[in-house]
Amino acid sequence: MNKVIFSALLMLFTLPVASNPLNIHVHGNVVTQPCKLEKTDYLVDLGKINLWNYRDPAQTPWVDFSIKLVECPATTKNARLIIRGIPDTTGNYFINTGTSRNSVLNLATKDAKNLLKNGSELDITINNVNNNAEISLSSRIISQSLKLEPGTFRSHLDFTLIYP
Repeated sequence: MNKVIFSALLMLFTLPVASNPLNIHVHGNVVTQPCKLEKTDYLVDLGKINLWNYRDPAQTPWVDFSIKLVECPATTKNARLIIRGIPDTTGNYFINTGTSRNSVLNLATKDAKNLLKNGSELDITINNVNNNAEISLSSRIISQSLKLEPGTFRSHLDFTLIYP
């Protein structure tokens, strides 16, 4: 009897095994942390403007400011800054949401005064010694009419940093 049970069990274990193929796909991305920003909010004070001083041409002096990237990973060599804001009717400047009529924001690179408008992109090189970068910009108010008009001036820009 034991031989019959043993033979039956042996036949069960020798039966072909049915199986379904199973594929497992594993994927992911290895990334580094981006640079840190010295500040996350910037307030550029264009100052109190005496209209008498800015009649022809109707534009204020440039006000310089910088966006600073700090503590960049050693492997990060460059970045790209994309500028977004609400463009004026010409597409070259940014609108004023304050009360000074016909006034727009003129944004440019600090040194060359290259015009920056909605959608402009700047390539930034990260300093490989201190792993920092400084993006130097300038802004001013200009009038789309013959003269600046009294009132408040406000404009909002968004900067997006991309690390290729």
